[in-house]
Amino acid sequence: MKKLLGIILSVFVLSSCASWKLENLSKYNSTNLNKFVVYTENTNNYEYLLDIENIEKNLRVYLEEKLGLELNDEIITLAILPLDNEVIDFEKQKSTATSSPSKQVILLADFYHVSDDISALYGEPPKDILITAFTHELTHCLTLWQNKFGFSGKMEESFAVFTSYIDFRDEKYRCFTTNSDLQDDIKANYTEERIESLLSNNLENIETKKTMELEIFIAYLHLTGKYDYIKELLFCKNMKAFITKVNWSIADTEDFIDWIKRAQI
Repeated sequence: MKKLLGIILSVFVLSSCASWKLENLSKYNSTNLNKFVVYTENTNNYEYLLDIENIEKNLRVYLEEKLGLELNDEIITLAILPLDNEVIDFEKQKSTATSSPSKQVILLADFYHVSDDISALYGEPPKDILITAFTHELTHCLTLWQNKFGFSGKMEESFAVFTSYIDFRDEKYRCFTTNSDLQDDIKANYTEERIESLLSNNLENIETKKTMELEIFIAYLHLTGKYDYIKELLFCKNMKAFITKVNWSIADTEDFIDWIKRAQI
Protein backbone atom coordinates (compact mmCIF):
# COMPACT_ATOMS: atom_id res chain seq x y z
CA MET A 1 0.00 0.00 0.00
CA LYS A 2 2.82 2.43 0.78
CA LYS A 3 4.34 1.70 -2.62
CA LEU A 4 1.16 2.95 -4.27
CA LEU A 5 0.36 5.89 -2.02
CA GLY A 6 3.88 7.21 -1.46
CA ILE A 7 4.65 9.11 1.73
CA ILE A 8 1.74 8.55 4.08
CA LEU A 9 2.21 11.67 6.15
CA SER A 10 2.39 14.90 4.21
CA VAL A 11 5.40 17.13 3.92
CA PHE A 12 3.91 20.41 5.02
CA VAL A 13 3.52 22.81 2.07
CA LEU A 14 1.84 26.14 2.65
CA SER A 15 0.56 26.49 -0.91
CA SER A 16 -0.82 22.95 -1.09
CA CYS A 17 -4.46 23.98 -0.77
CA ALA A 18 -4.51 26.22 -3.86
CA SER A 19 -6.03 23.53 -6.10
CA TRP A 20 -8.47 22.08 -3.57
CA LYS A 21 -12.16 22.26 -4.41
CA LEU A 22 -13.59 22.41 -0.92
CA GLU A 23 -16.99 23.43 -2.25
CA ASN A 24 -17.38 19.85 -3.48
CA LEU A 25 -17.34 18.52 0.07
CA SER A 26 -21.09 19.12 0.08
CA LYS A 27 -21.43 16.08 -2.20
CA TYR A 28 -20.31 13.77 0.60
CA ASN A 29 -22.01 12.55 3.76
CA SER A 30 -21.41 14.84 6.72
CA THR A 31 -21.74 14.75 10.48
CA ASN A 32 -21.02 17.30 13.21
CA LEU A 33 -18.83 16.60 16.22
CA ASN A 34 -17.84 18.91 19.05
CA LYS A 35 -14.71 20.20 17.29
CA PHE A 36 -15.16 18.86 13.74
CA VAL A 37 -17.36 18.73 10.71
CA VAL A 38 -16.59 15.35 9.15
CA TYR A 39 -17.18 14.50 5.48
CA THR A 40 -16.91 11.00 4.08
CA GLU A 41 -18.29 8.93 1.22
CA ASN A 42 -18.44 5.69 3.17
CA THR A 43 -20.56 5.89 6.31
CA ASN A 44 -18.60 2.95 7.75
CA ASN A 45 -15.97 5.59 8.51
CA TYR A 46 -18.28 6.83 11.25
CA GLU A 47 -16.78 4.08 13.41
CA TYR A 48 -13.72 6.36 13.70
CA LEU A 49 -15.67 9.32 15.08
CA LEU A 50 -15.12 8.39 18.72
CA ASP A 51 -11.40 7.94 18.04
CA ILE A 52 -11.31 11.35 16.35
CA GLU A 53 -12.93 13.06 19.33
CA ASN A 54 -10.71 11.27 21.85
CA ILE A 55 -7.53 12.09 19.94
CA GLU A 56 -8.46 15.76 19.74
CA LYS A 57 -9.30 15.92 23.45
CA ASN A 58 -6.19 14.07 24.64
CA LEU A 59 -3.80 15.71 22.20
CA ARG A 60 -5.10 19.13 23.24
CA VAL A 61 -4.53 18.35 26.92
CA TYR A 62 -1.04 17.04 26.16
CA LEU A 63 -0.03 20.07 24.10
CA GLU A 64 -1.46 22.61 26.53
CA GLU A 65 -0.79 21.10 29.93
CA LYS A 66 2.43 19.14 29.43
CA LEU A 67 4.11 21.33 26.81
CA GLY A 68 2.50 24.72 27.43
CA LEU A 69 1.70 25.39 23.78
CA GLU A 70 -0.83 27.91 22.50
CA LEU A 71 -3.53 26.20 20.43
CA ASN A 72 -6.07 27.09 17.80
CA ASP A 73 -9.65 26.56 18.93
CA GLU A 74 -11.64 26.75 15.69
CA ILE A 75 -13.94 24.07 14.27
CA ILE A 76 -11.94 21.81 11.95
CA THR A 77 -13.19 20.44 8.64
CA LEU A 78 -12.12 16.80 8.30
CA ALA A 79 -12.66 14.89 5.05
CA ILE A 80 -11.97 11.16 4.65
CA LEU A 81 -12.09 10.83 0.88
CA PRO A 82 -11.73 8.12 -1.78
CA LEU A 83 -8.47 8.13 -3.71
CA ASP A 84 -10.50 9.34 -6.70
CA ASN A 85 -12.61 12.25 -5.46
CA GLU A 86 -13.86 15.71 -6.40
CA VAL A 87 -11.99 17.71 -3.77
CA ILE A 88 -8.27 16.92 -4.01
CA ASP A 89 -6.00 15.10 -6.45
CA PHE A 90 -3.94 13.00 -4.05
CA GLU A 91 -1.61 11.83 -6.82
CA LYS A 92 -0.83 15.38 -7.93
CA GLN A 93 -0.54 16.46 -4.29
CA LYS A 94 2.02 13.64 -3.82
CA SER A 95 0.56 12.95 -0.41
CA THR A 96 -2.38 10.99 0.94
CA ALA A 97 -2.78 13.09 4.08
CA THR A 98 -2.59 16.86 4.16
CA SER A 99 -3.92 19.91 5.96
CA SER A 100 -4.28 23.67 5.81
CA PRO A 101 -3.91 25.17 9.31
CA SER A 102 -4.93 28.58 7.99
CA LYS A 103 -8.24 27.12 6.76
CA GLN A 104 -8.49 24.52 9.56
CA VAL A 105 -9.00 21.72 7.03
CA ILE A 106 -7.67 18.14 7.08
CA LEU A 107 -7.95 15.87 4.03
CA LEU A 108 -7.19 12.14 4.33
CA ALA A 109 -7.30 9.35 1.78
CA ASP A 110 -9.75 6.63 2.82
CA PHE A 111 -7.29 3.76 3.18
CA TYR A 112 -9.90 1.28 4.37
CA HIS A 113 -12.23 1.43 1.39
CA VAL A 114 -10.01 1.14 -1.67
CA SER A 115 -10.94 -1.00 -4.67
CA ASP A 116 -10.42 -4.75 -4.64
CA ASP A 117 -7.94 -4.38 -7.50
CA ILE A 118 -5.75 -2.01 -5.50
CA SER A 119 -5.94 -4.18 -2.39
CA ALA A 120 -4.99 -7.27 -4.37
CA LEU A 121 -2.05 -5.48 -5.97
CA TYR A 122 -0.62 -3.66 -2.95
CA GLY A 123 -2.04 -5.47 0.06
CA GLU A 124 -4.05 -4.23 3.01
CA PRO A 125 -3.12 -0.85 4.56
CA PRO A 126 -1.25 -0.85 7.87
CA LYS A 127 -3.55 -0.99 10.87
CA ASP A 128 -4.31 2.45 12.37
CA ILE A 129 -2.81 4.30 9.40
CA LEU A 130 -5.86 6.58 9.26
CA ILE A 131 -5.42 7.40 12.96
CA THR A 132 -1.70 8.15 12.68
CA ALA A 133 -2.21 10.33 9.61
CA PHE A 134 -5.05 12.19 11.32
CA THR A 135 -2.95 12.81 14.45
CA HIS A 136 -0.13 14.23 12.33
CA GLU A 137 -2.38 16.69 10.51
CA LEU A 138 -4.35 17.60 13.63
CA THR A 139 -1.07 18.61 15.31
CA HIS A 140 -0.44 21.08 12.48
CA CYS A 141 -3.95 22.51 12.74
CA LEU A 142 -3.78 22.92 16.52
CA THR A 143 -0.27 24.40 16.79
CA LEU A 144 0.20 26.56 13.68
CA TRP A 145 0.41 29.55 13.65
CA GLN A 146 0.15 30.10 17.35
CA ASN A 147 3.69 28.88 18.08
CA LYS A 148 6.97 29.93 16.45
CA PHE A 149 8.86 26.65 16.39
CA GLY A 150 12.62 26.51 15.92
CA PHE A 151 15.07 24.62 13.72
CA SER A 152 14.32 26.93 10.74
CA GLY A 153 10.84 25.53 10.24
CA LYS A 154 11.92 21.89 10.42
CA MET A 155 10.39 21.48 13.88
CA GLU A 156 6.87 22.09 12.59
CA GLU A 157 7.01 18.85 10.61
CA SER A 158 9.20 16.90 13.02
CA PHE A 159 6.85 17.54 15.90
CA ALA A 160 3.84 16.36 13.88
CA VAL A 161 5.71 13.21 12.86
CA PHE A 162 6.48 12.59 16.53
CA THR A 163 2.83 12.86 17.57
CA SER A 164 1.90 10.33 14.87
CA TYR A 165 4.08 7.79 16.70
CA ILE A 166 1.93 8.17 19.83
CA ASP A 167 -1.56 6.78 20.42
CA PHE A 168 -3.64 9.69 21.71
CA ARG A 169 -6.90 7.72 21.79
CA ASP A 170 -6.44 7.57 25.55
CA GLU A 171 -4.57 9.67 28.10
CA LYS A 172 -1.69 7.21 28.55
CA TYR A 173 0.15 8.66 25.51
CA ARG A 174 1.90 5.39 24.70
CA CYS A 175 3.64 4.43 21.48
CA PHE A 176 1.37 2.57 19.06
CA THR A 177 1.41 -1.18 19.59
CA THR A 178 -0.36 -1.92 16.31
CA ASN A 179 2.33 -0.69 13.93
CA SER A 180 6.11 -0.63 13.85
CA ASP A 181 6.70 2.85 12.43
CA LEU A 182 8.84 4.10 15.31
CA GLN A 183 10.90 0.94 15.63
CA ASP A 184 11.42 0.77 11.86
CA ASP A 185 12.54 4.39 11.79
CA ILE A 186 14.93 3.82 14.68
CA LYS A 187 16.55 0.88 12.89
CA ALA A 188 16.77 2.78 9.60
CA ASN A 189 18.18 6.01 11.02
CA TYR A 190 20.32 5.09 14.01
CA THR A 191 22.98 2.91 12.47
CA GLU A 192 26.16 2.00 14.35
CA GLU A 193 28.04 4.65 12.39
CA ARG A 194 25.52 7.36 13.29
CA ILE A 195 25.47 6.28 16.94
CA GLU A 196 29.25 6.60 17.16
CA SER A 197 29.15 10.03 15.53
CA LEU A 198 26.39 11.30 17.82
CA LEU A 199 28.16 10.01 20.91
CA SER A 200 31.39 11.75 19.96
CA ASN A 201 29.55 15.03 19.38
CA ASN A 202 27.01 14.79 22.23
CA LEU A 203 24.11 14.88 19.71
CA GLU A 204 25.22 18.28 18.38
CA ASN A 205 25.34 16.97 14.80
CA ILE A 206 21.94 15.29 14.89
CA GLU A 207 20.60 15.27 11.31
CA THR A 208 17.47 17.37 10.85
CA LYS A 209 16.96 17.45 7.09
CA LYS A 210 17.13 14.05 5.43
CA THR A 211 16.52 11.64 8.31
CA MET A 212 14.10 10.97 11.16
CA GLU A 213 16.74 11.43 13.87
CA LEU A 214 15.13 14.53 15.36
CA GLU A 215 11.64 13.00 15.38
CA ILE A 216 12.94 9.90 17.14
CA PHE A 217 14.77 12.04 19.70
CA ILE A 218 11.52 13.85 20.53
CA ALA A 219 9.81 10.46 20.92
CA TYR A 220 12.55 9.42 23.35
CA LEU A 221 12.04 12.57 25.43
CA HIS A 222 8.30 11.92 25.51
CA LEU A 223 8.46 8.22 26.32
CA THR A 224 10.91 8.89 29.17
CA GLY A 225 8.81 11.74 30.59
CA LYS A 226 11.27 14.55 29.80
CA TYR A 227 8.57 17.09 28.95
CA ASP A 228 10.56 20.13 30.07
CA TYR A 229 13.25 19.18 27.55
CA ILE A 230 10.65 18.90 24.78
CA LYS A 231 9.42 22.41 25.63
CA GLU A 232 12.93 23.80 25.20
CA LEU A 233 13.72 21.75 22.10
CA LEU A 234 10.64 22.93 20.20
CA PHE A 235 11.76 26.56 20.24
CA CYS A 236 15.55 26.29 20.04
CA LYS A 237 17.37 27.51 16.96
CA ASN A 238 19.26 24.24 16.56
CA MET A 239 20.56 21.25 18.49
CA LYS A 240 23.60 23.11 19.77
CA ALA A 241 21.36 25.76 21.31
CA PHE A 242 19.24 23.06 22.96
CA ILE A 243 22.31 21.33 24.43
CA THR A 244 23.49 24.62 25.92
CA LYS A 245 20.01 25.64 27.14
CA VAL A 246 19.32 22.48 29.13
CA ASN A 247 22.94 21.65 29.97
CA TRP A 248 22.64 18.34 28.11
CA SER A 249 25.50 16.07 29.14
CA ILE A 250 27.36 13.13 27.64
CA ALA A 251 25.62 11.00 30.26
CA ASP A 252 22.27 12.18 28.85
CA THR A 253 23.38 11.21 25.35
CA GLU A 254 24.50 7.80 26.59
CA ASP A 255 21.05 7.24 28.14
CA PHE A 256 19.44 8.13 24.82
CA ILE A 257 21.72 5.76 22.89
CA ASP A 258 20.99 2.98 25.39
CA TRP A 259 17.29 3.55 24.71
CA ILE A 260 17.93 3.41 20.96
CA LYS A 261 19.77 0.11 21.27
CA ARG A 262 17.03 -1.43 23.41
CA ALA A 263 14.41 -0.30 20.89
CA GLN A 264 16.30 -2.04 18.06
CA ILE A 265 16.10 -5.46 19.69
